[in-house]
Amino acid sequence: MAINGKRNAKKEKTRIDNMLKSYDLNGHKIEVRYDDHSLHIRNDSALEAFIAPAIEDRARMLAEIVLKEFEQVQGRALDFGVPSLTIEIIAHVYAGHIAGIIEKATDIRLLDQLAEKIIDRCRSIDAGETGHDQDRTVWDVLAPYTRLIVQLLPLKKNIAAGP
Repeated sequence: MAINGKRNAKKEKTRIDNMLKSYDLNGHKIEVRYDDHSLHIRNDSALEAFIAPAIEDRARMLAEIVLKEFEQVQGRALDFGVPSLTIEIIAHVYAGHIAGIIEKATDIRLLDQLAEKIIDRCRSIDAGETGHDQDRTVWDVLAPYTRLIVQLLPLKKNIAAGP
């Protein structure tokens, strides 16, 4: 019985490790990979198009969905909440979008290199628990200011059009 119990426990533990799931949200395919202490949202044109019509609301909706999925599958919540993940999604989408605009608009090598580095870092929104995500504290601190940050963002209507 104990051996069987250990096998089942191992199955339960690996159930979420590296689990890939796609969500169809308003006709946009959003891909998320789940791990034991984190989740990874693919930041692509589908994500941009999904959040563009209502940036804060759509980013919050996605945060709620993926955090609920993690909790249902893993049997525990991640140690960060919807507000923290919402601002992290918004920041990554916008940083990648603006870097793409810079990359296309300039032939200055240093700016192109910087833009490419930002784009590479933003391709995946890697949201992890404290101790598994070096930026978790940044998002937790910014979370109460999400509405203000969104109001200050440029290009709100143009984000879905791509860089």
